[in-house]
Amino acid sequence: MWLVIALALYRHQSISEVVDELDLALPARDASFVSKSAVAQARQRTGAAPLAWLFRESASNWVAQDPAQYQFKGFSLFALDGTTLRTADSAANRAHFGAPAGVHGRVGSYPQLRAVTLTAVCTHLVRDVEFGPYDINEMLSAGKLIPRVPENSFTVFDRGLLSAQILCNLVAGGQNRHFIIAAKSNTRWDVATGQPGDQMVRMRVSPQARKKCPGLPEFWQARAVLSVDARGRQRILLSSLTDRRHFKPADIVACYQRRWQIETSYHELKQSMLGMELTLRSQSVEGVYQEMWGALIAYNLIRLEMAKAALEAGRAPEDLSFIRAFHTTQYEMTWAAATRSYGKLPALLMRLRERLKQLPNEKRPGRTCARAVKSRPFRYTVRFLKKTLTERHYGLGPVFLHFDMFRSLPALLLVITRLRLRSARHISTAIIVEAISRRRSRLRIHRLRINRLIHRLCIDRLCVHRLRSRRSHQRANHRTAQQRADYRTAVSAATPVRGRLA
Repeated sequence: MWLVIALALYRHQSISEVVDELDLALPARDASFVSKSAVAQARQRTGAAPLAWLFRESASNWVAQDPAQYQFKGFSLFALDGTTLRTADSAANRAHFGAPAGVHGRVGSYPQLRAVTLTAVCTHLVRDVEFGPYDINEMLSAGKLIPRVPENSFTVFDRGLLSAQILCNLVAGGQNRHFIIAAKSNTRWDVATGQPGDQMVRMRVSPQARKKCPGLPEFWQARAVLSVDARGRQRILLSSLTDRRHFKPADIVACYQRRWQIETSYHELKQSMLGMELTLRSQSVEGVYQEMWGALIAYNLIRLEMAKAALEAGRAPEDLSFIRAFHTTQYEMTWAAATRSYGKLPALLMRLRERLKQLPNEKRPGRTCARAVKSRPFRYTVRFLKKTLTERHYGLGPVFLHFDMFRSLPALLLVITRLRLRSARHISTAIIVEAISRRRSRLRIHRLRINRLIHRLCIDRLCVHRLRSRRSHQRANHRTAQQRADYRTAVSAATPVRGRLA
């Protein structure tokens, strides 16, 4: 079991490395090391049920510790939301968990499992969880968690979980269990009492919901409170806290604003602790469930130590840096495994807690320079080719066309098109067109019109050089000496074409 928990703490290491580094195998006289197959067989014998029992027992006890320090007006604050995790792309995982479906019959690249968690907002401890195949609706998983919500608590729901069945069962299934949830834009109700911004509203339960759950009433009531965020956006919060004297509208808004802590816990679990890995390790369905339970236990262990350290330091648990606490825990666990004297373990745990007290979240200073996107360095050196494109592919010089050979524009375009068809489709054709100024009046062709028509022929590479008179050529000061030398070389190597091209 310790191995499964450690796999989440050391996601960047292989299973055999974790076993050797933490010395998790029992010593044996006839063997100095543990084979990889033995570790895999031990995981299979353990299964996922012991890890699930350990998580539920430990989570319920850890969340209940120090209740007075984290309660809001005598109530515990929880958040309920869902998330997904990718699993290894094996046939067993894809058949069991499934994958998100796209348009035109496409499916996701990796199988995914869907999880719905009940998280303590103040400490980020995961109180309970339901996870399984991706196709299971979050409403069904949330309905399974409702009976296990502790009494004397507020539960902040995600807007997508707005359901009369879930909210009514929460209030009626225990003592002093209340909800706070944002209303959807299409939610309709009738105002019973109250003033704008703080009203009692009555909503009708849909016939479909009453058919699924016959115990639901025809109407259900809630308190609607107006909330305005920092950006000026308005939303209506529905709550079962109907006592206006004890719970002001500002109290309900403040509780709902802390709902984002559960999103932060998902980021800590999936990105920080699991090292932003693409998928989980396990290839089998039972291994995925086992690994998921171990990751939740490991996350709660880190969050519990952070809560204890923050309580001793007089801080809030979210004031400590999770990523730095996670790295500190990795280091101390490795050092504890290397210590053969078990009597020193309490001192090591005390040192861990003292180090956690010194890891506050530091506010980043403001930006001192403008944001800029820099070019990505190349892995290999760049080689510049100096030969022309036609010489590389054909070993010939560029084709030289004279305007005075053609009496009309269609004749010129016909020649260029034939040159294009004679070349391969993936090979560009380099054409040097000599535009003689004294012939341009007879052809009645403008230079810009030539360029536009040539670009319509879809020629990949086109070099259009205009030979000017000697006087105008001397006044072309924008060309460098190297460019003029390259130009003279290209013109001298060109082969004039007199007559029609086949």
